[in-house]
Amino acid sequence: MGAPALVLVYHQVIEPGAADASMFVRPDRFAEQLAALRRVADVVPLASIRDRASGRPRVAITFDDGYLDNVDIAAPLL
Repeated sequence: MGAPALVLVYHQVIEPGAADASMFVRPDRFAEQLAALRRVADVVPLASIRDRASGRPRVAITFDDGYLDNVDIAAPLL
């Protein structure tokens, strides 16, 4: 059996009060989470989640809605 794979789902990456949202993560916390993930796993596109090239665990990050912050805030951090 190969290294494990995990898919994480986020809703929004915004500053508190930036929108009327109840499910979000602040950009600085999202960056911290990405750094922690990169220490222990390869963060990969969802299409590559089954690839086992490195032997390390793989993590794909997805977003459940098409909010603009996915492009403006989350994508540059990814």
